[in-house]
Amino acid sequence: MRTYIGRVGDEAVVDLADHEIEKIVLADLRKTMQIEGNPDFTVVSRWKQAMPQYVVGHKKRVDEARRELGKEFPMVGVAGSSFGGFDLPDCVEQGKAAAHELFERLQV
Repeated sequence: MRTYIGRVGDEAVVDLADHEIEKIVLADLRKTMQIEGNPDFTVVSRWKQAMPQYVVGHKKRVDEARRELGKEFPMVGVAGSSFGGFDLPDCVEQGKAAAHELFERLQV
């Protein structure tokens, strides 16, 4: 099982010692799942600034930017983790949607 921690305003957690991070994660898991024992082993990986950190209003700003971009440069599309959905399937889906949208514009 993988558990991810850290978010906007809570980046300091990645600077804690491994055993402290393990303690925090296990406590969180025990709150949400019926876990009584301890894990056989753990692996702590620190990926600082590895994922976009969306803040309140992000979707609205991205939608607005896409509308403005579409007005000024109708043949330009944007996709990727900075805009919405940071995992690989989300990025692939965004790329497909952007390509489909541009293809539709070319058909006119």
